[in-house]
Amino acid sequence: MSGAAQKAPMNNKPIILDFNGLFDKTATNAPKTPVEPRTEKRNIIRPLEEKANTAAIQPANGLLIKAQEQTAEKQRTIDIYKEYQSNTIKSSQLQAEILKGLNAGEDITTLFLKAAQAISAMTNDSVFYNEIKERVTAIYGAGLQEDIPLSIELEQVEQRLMYLEEAALWNEGGELLRIQRAIEAHTERAQRLRELIKKGTGEAPDTLL
Repeated sequence: MSGAAQKAPMNNKPIILDFNGLFDKTATNAPKTPVEPRTEKRNIIRPLEEKANTAAIQPANGLLIKAQEQTAEKQRTIDIYKEYQSNTIKSSQLQAEILKGLNAGEDITTLFLKAAQAISAMTNDSVFYNEIKERVTAIYGAGLQEDIPLSIELEQVEQRLMYLEEAALWNEGGELLRIQRAIEAHTERAQRLRELIKKGTGEAPDTLL
């Protein structure tokens, strides 16, 4: 070669670029989009946050339940004390009535029932008074036909009759028929007791309802 450098021969063959590997949907190592790594990160963080929230809620729930139990226990104590106060006042009133009734010559049956009621109040045992009242009514009323026990039974019958008449207003069908039969029986019983009380003596009343 003389003087100037000889130029390399130019290659006129066209260049072919292959992009198939970049867009192959079946490629196992396809690059992830920028969104995917952030999504995976959130998926990892979310269970951790939920676990932390659950761990924080559980002790709070336990404290809430304990506080509710303590409040309920305090309310039960208050209710018991109020009932005790009420029974004490009631017992004192009945004792005063008994003394006053003795001085006024009140019927001994009435005074005896008041004494039983005072005992029930002091012991918080209403069953005791109800049983005494039922036996006095059965023995001294139905058995011995004394006016006071008969009057007590009449009061009980009339009270039940009032409840039955109220129930008849909002019942119907077979239930209404049963209530109507009970009303008839109570009405007849009340009338019978009034007759026995009026004349003071006579046939023994029917069996208690």
